Amino acid sequence: DAIIRQVPALHGTYIPCGNAMGVLFEAKDEKTFYLAGDTIWYEEVAATIEKFRPEVIALNACAAETLENGRLIMGDEDVWNVSLAAPDARLYITHMDNVAHASITRHAMRGRLASRGVVNYDMPADGESIVY
Repeated sequence: DAIIRQVPALHGTYIPCGNAMGVLFEAKDEKTFYLAGDTIWYEEVAATIEKFRPEVIALNACAAETLENGRLIMGDEDVWNVSLAAPDARLYITHMDNVAHASITRHAMRGRLASRGVVNYDMPADGESIVY
Protein backbone atom coordinates (compact mmCIF):
# COMPACT_ATOMS: atom_id res chain seq x y z
CA ASP A 1 0.00 0.00 0.00
CA ALA A 2 1.26 3.46 -0.91
CA ILE A 3 0.05 6.82 0.33
CA ILE A 4 0.67 10.13 -1.43
CA ARG A 5 -0.12 13.26 0.58
CA GLN A 6 -0.27 16.91 -0.40
CA VAL A 7 1.48 19.03 2.24
CA PRO A 8 1.78 22.82 2.60
CA ALA A 9 4.47 24.95 0.96
CA LEU A 10 5.14 28.70 0.85
CA HIS A 11 6.58 30.10 -2.40
CA GLY A 12 7.87 33.56 -1.46
CA THR A 13 9.17 35.46 1.56
CA TYR A 14 7.38 38.78 0.84
CA ILE A 15 4.30 37.87 -1.17
CA PRO A 16 3.60 34.23 -2.14
CA CYS A 17 4.23 33.66 -5.84
CA GLY A 18 1.12 31.63 -6.58
CA ASN A 19 0.05 28.36 -5.04
CA ALA A 20 2.66 25.82 -4.03
CA MET A 21 2.61 22.41 -2.41
CA GLY A 22 4.87 19.68 -1.22
CA VAL A 23 4.26 15.96 -1.65
CA LEU A 24 4.90 13.18 0.84
CA PHE A 25 5.28 9.60 -0.41
CA GLU A 26 4.85 6.66 1.96
CA ALA A 27 5.00 2.98 0.99
CA LYS A 28 5.57 -0.26 2.87
CA ASP A 29 9.24 -1.31 2.87
CA GLU A 30 10.32 2.02 1.33
CA LYS A 31 11.81 5.14 2.86
CA THR A 32 9.35 7.96 3.43
CA PHE A 33 10.13 10.62 0.83
CA TYR A 34 9.23 14.30 1.24
CA LEU A 35 9.37 16.44 -1.88
CA ALA A 36 9.21 19.85 -0.23
CA GLY A 37 8.49 21.60 -3.54
CA ASP A 38 8.86 25.29 -4.27
CA THR A 39 8.96 26.49 -0.69
CA ILE A 40 11.00 28.32 1.87
CA TRP A 41 11.58 27.05 5.41
CA TYR A 42 8.58 27.98 7.58
CA GLU A 43 6.43 26.44 10.31
CA GLU A 44 4.44 24.14 8.00
CA VAL A 45 7.62 22.55 6.60
CA ALA A 46 8.79 22.02 10.19
CA ALA A 47 5.41 20.51 11.10
CA THR A 48 5.49 18.13 8.11
CA ILE A 49 8.96 16.91 9.12
CA GLU A 50 7.93 16.51 12.76
CA LYS A 51 4.72 14.65 11.93
CA PHE A 52 5.95 12.28 9.21
CA ARG A 53 9.69 11.91 9.98
CA PRO A 54 10.74 11.48 6.31
CA GLU A 55 13.99 9.65 5.65
CA VAL A 56 14.70 11.41 2.34
CA ILE A 57 13.84 15.08 1.76
CA ALA A 58 14.19 16.78 -1.65
CA LEU A 59 14.75 20.53 -1.41
CA ASN A 60 14.60 23.07 -4.23
CA ALA A 61 17.42 25.17 -2.84
CA CYS A 62 19.17 27.67 -5.09
CA ALA A 63 17.60 30.64 -3.25
CA ALA A 64 15.79 31.80 -6.40
CA GLU A 65 14.20 35.20 -5.87
CA THR A 66 12.27 38.02 -7.46
CA LEU A 67 11.95 41.64 -6.39
CA GLU A 68 8.19 41.33 -5.98
CA ASN A 69 8.08 38.06 -4.06
CA GLY A 70 11.42 37.85 -2.27
CA ARG A 71 13.12 34.49 -2.03
CA LEU A 72 10.94 31.84 -3.65
CA ILE A 73 12.72 28.65 -2.60
CA MET A 74 15.22 27.53 -0.02
CA GLY A 75 18.71 28.90 0.48
CA ASP A 76 21.51 27.60 2.68
CA GLU A 77 19.91 28.80 5.94
CA ASP A 78 16.68 26.99 5.04
CA VAL A 79 18.62 23.79 4.24
CA TRP A 80 20.41 24.14 7.58
CA ASN A 81 17.04 24.44 9.36
CA VAL A 82 15.78 21.31 7.61
CA SER A 83 18.96 19.45 8.61
CA LEU A 84 18.40 20.46 12.24
CA ALA A 85 14.74 19.37 12.11
CA ALA A 86 15.59 16.07 10.37
CA PRO A 87 19.15 15.12 11.43
CA ASP A 88 18.66 11.45 10.45
CA ALA A 89 17.21 12.22 7.01
CA ARG A 90 19.20 12.42 3.80
CA LEU A 91 18.65 15.75 2.03
CA TYR A 92 18.56 15.81 -1.76
CA ILE A 93 19.33 19.34 -2.94
CA THR A 94 17.96 20.29 -6.37
CA HIS A 95 17.56 23.28 -8.70
CA MET A 96 21.27 24.10 -8.56
CA ASP A 97 22.85 26.00 -11.49
CA ASN A 98 19.71 25.60 -13.61
CA VAL A 99 17.38 28.42 -12.53
CA ALA A 100 17.83 31.85 -14.12
CA HIS A 101 16.84 33.74 -10.97
CA ALA A 102 18.98 31.65 -8.59
CA SER A 103 21.23 33.47 -6.15
CA ILE A 104 23.36 30.50 -4.96
CA THR A 105 25.45 28.17 -7.12
CA ARG A 106 26.38 24.56 -6.29
CA HIS A 107 29.88 25.68 -5.37
CA ALA A 108 28.63 28.44 -3.05
CA MET A 109 25.99 26.14 -1.51
CA ARG A 110 28.61 23.51 -0.66
CA GLY A 111 30.76 26.12 1.05
CA ARG A 112 27.87 27.62 2.97
CA LEU A 113 26.60 24.24 4.12
CA ALA A 114 30.12 23.25 5.21
CA SER A 115 30.38 26.42 7.28
CA ARG A 116 27.06 25.53 8.95
CA GLY A 117 28.14 21.93 9.59
CA VAL A 118 25.54 20.37 7.30
CA VAL A 119 26.77 17.01 5.98
CA ASN A 120 23.62 14.89 5.53
CA TYR A 121 22.95 15.89 1.92
CA ASP A 122 23.50 14.97 -1.70
CA MET A 123 23.68 17.60 -4.43
CA PRO A 124 23.71 15.73 -7.74
CA ALA A 125 25.44 17.00 -10.86
CA ASP A 126 23.25 17.66 -13.90
CA GLY A 127 21.97 14.31 -15.15
CA GLU A 128 23.24 12.40 -12.11
CA SER A 129 20.92 9.92 -10.36
CA ILE A 130 21.05 8.87 -6.73
CA VAL A 131 19.32 5.83 -5.26
CA TYR A 132 18.24 5.82 -1.62
